Amino acid sequence: MMRELVSKREKQEEQALEGRDHLLTAREMEILQMVTAGYSNARIADQLGISPLTVKSHFYNARKKIKAPGRLQAALWAIKNL
Repeated sequence: MMRELVSKREKQEEQALEGRDHLLTAREMEILQMVTAGYSNARIADQLGISPLTVKSHFYNARKKIKAPGRLQAALWAIKNL
């Protein structure tokens, strides 16, 4: 019975992750990964050839979608889910 509960829980977590991944755009995921690597918004902008304001906008949108109140929480979410 315990094995069934664990299996059911794992399936629920996988479905939740799939749903979250579809919420984020490819650019938002890319920026989250770079934030996780410790890049500043200015460095991300330079690497991607976009403005720092655009990075900030993508990051803000990603944080709202994953319900992360700050940069650290967003990075921790990305480590776990991307």
